[in-house]
Amino acid sequence: MEVFFLRHSEYERLFNCTGLDIDSIPLERRQNVPESIAVCVLCTIYYILYIPCMYSIWKHMRDNSCYKLLFYIGCVDLGILWIIGFFAAWLNFRGAVFCSNPTLIYFAGIGVASQWNAETTADLVLAFNRCLDLSSPYLSNLFFSGRRTSFWIIGCTLYALYWALFCKPAVYSSLYFGWFFYPFVGYRNTNLEEYENLLHVVHNCLVSILCPLVYLIFVGKLFYNVRKTRQQFGTVLSDMSTVQIRTFAQVFLLSMMNTITSSIYVYMQFNETHQWMITLAQFTWIHVHGFPAVIYLALNKTIRSDCWMLYMKVFHRNRISYVSGITMLRPIGTIVSGAPPPPPPPATAASGGSGNRVSPSVF
Repeated sequence: MEVFFLRHSEYERLFNCTGLDIDSIPLERRQNVPESIAVCVLCTIYYILYIPCMYSIWKHMRDNSCYKLLFYIGCVDLGILWIIGFFAAWLNFRGAVFCSNPTLIYFAGIGVASQWNAETTADLVLAFNRCLDLSSPYLSNLFFSGRRTSFWIIGCTLYALYWALFCKPAVYSSLYFGWFFYPFVGYRNTNLEEYENLLHVVHNCLVSILCPLVYLIFVGKLFYNVRKTRQQFGTVLSDMSTVQIRTFAQVFLLSMMNTITSSIYVYMQFNETHQWMITLAQFTWIHVHGFPAVIYLALNKTIRSDCWMLYMKVFHRNRISYVSGITMLRPIGTIVSGAPPPPPPPATAASGGSGNRVSPSVF
């Protein structure tokens, strides 16, 4: 960004579209209509699923370092999905390349690069947090208790700002359905080394290696804890609790998507890449930022319960009532039959409450 505002002559030298004929490549070759429709549908689904999850995470993040990191990651995910999803799809429908809208695509690239680095760095911090929680509660408390989690988040944000201010962004090309540091990809093939971003290579290589490595350590520790209480290795899987199995599935999926996306995007910046690999990287990138919502709803009972209660509040308000601070969920049959719903039972300590009572602070 500083090149654009403080050294504009250098920006004009690097990103000069003079003499480039966009229509030398037919519009039909620059459009990706089926892929763009799929991207729009996918991102819409992810937004619908993610926003209620963010509400639940926000409810529980005050005293939980993990949820603070998840909320930060969620905010970044929702921001970057808008750019790599809806904005990129709009460019695809128009058959746009960098020189079609240079300033707009340049700043969109800044947003993508900075948010990608903020999100992946926060993912690594989250993995570190989970490992410490499992292996050493003392160290976890030392590094993440209270406001200390906020310092990790500030660090991720400052790193993202460094990318936004001082690094060349990747720009979108609908010709190849992907983001590239070389703005004239498909049109010119000169001075490629001027656009190489070594920090991007180092960052993505570290993400593709450290993310699965840290999670493998996490899973290894998980198995070790189970095996420690069971003498026979053959019974480990059967003795693992449902929560542990779900945790394993969650960390495996997240680490694999980050690894695939990071690896392909590093490779395609320096090598001739098949189109199917670029398309795979683009869709995997979307899943990196959208699929966590699916994982939360499938594997996190707290978030799933909160989202269900939010759904009932929005679409079935006549089933929700509150007694002494307790959320009451009335059976749906009393509404369908036309009979007035029975009054809620008194919330006394002796009665123990109703079977349909749901605490708003379930964790």
